[in-house]
Amino acid sequence: MNVPYQFNSNGTAILVPQDRVHDVRMQMASQGLPRSGNAGFELLDQSRFGASQFTEQVTYQRALEGELANSIKAVHAVKEARVHLAMPRETLFVRDRQSPTASVVLSLYPGRDLSEGQVSAISWLISSSVPNLHADKVSIIDQNGRLLTAPTGEMGADNQQRNFVNDIEYRAVQRILTLLNPLVGAGNVRAQVTAEVDFSRREQTSEVYKPNQQPGQAAVRSQQTSSSLQRNPQQPQGVPGALSNQAPNNATANLAPAAPATDPANAAAQTANAANATAAGTDPSLVSLAEQARLLQNTGNARNDSTVNYEVDRTISHFKGPL
Repeated sequence: MNVPYQFNSNGTAILVPQDRVHDVRMQMASQGLPRSGNAGFELLDQSRFGASQFTEQVTYQRALEGELANSIKAVHAVKEARVHLAMPRETLFVRDRQSPTASVVLSLYPGRDLSEGQVSAISWLISSSVPNLHADKVSIIDQNGRLLTAPTGEMGADNQQRNFVNDIEYRAVQRILTLLNPLVGAGNVRAQVTAEVDFSRREQTSEVYKPNQQPGQAAVRSQQTSSSLQRNPQQPQGVPGALSNQAPNNATANLAPAAPATDPANAAAQTANAANATAAGTDPSLVSLAEQARLLQNTGNARNDSTVNYEVDRTISHFKGPL
């Protein structure tokens, strides 16, 4: 421009002659100058004493957005960039936590475009700079309002299918031109291909149960065995009343004549009669005390349980493929 200039004392401004100010501004504007830069972490140098925690958080977020925008503008096709971060507040409850998101607005140079690799690189750049931010939570658009990032869901699948069809058509056209150009000359062939691709698919999940196997061949899943034995407690014995709980009286000598000896034959007969009376259901007091104790000891309940669970022979298969 051949314009004399000098820097001011602080080095933050350029001084030119007063009669050349308007001409210099017009020439710089025609070249897209000056380019406004985004403020980055230098905003933290201007922090004031006594600022609240909210003000510090907003200042840090603005500085981070400016640094990311300056990094994105390093891409050759990007003229300007603006980054917006949505960072939720931190909470101690896991179910109330929200993931941060980001949106980027790009201004591209005329006639230039970003490839899918460059768009993915910008998404990963932002997600790596913000904690807990996933790459699929970053949305990127250009100055024309086109969404550059592949959306998730049905819309994203449609875009992928459309790109796949376009790739097939382009490769088919290139093959036709490669075959015919040597015969008829370059520029004398015009080829157009329309591809119809069937993207329908079928998903099937089947669950098959086989017949029951023999117990010896089946796999045992669990086995449980329990045994219990319960004896009846001894019943109280004796004559009820206060007389049984009193101390015995003083012993006195009994001078009565001894009873005559019993004939052994009569004693055997009395024992047989007592046994018959017990079998017939007569008074149990006629049975000896040792026999009663043995009968009470042998009485009780016994229980044995055994449970075996076998594994079911089951097969689950999932099939996904074209119709």
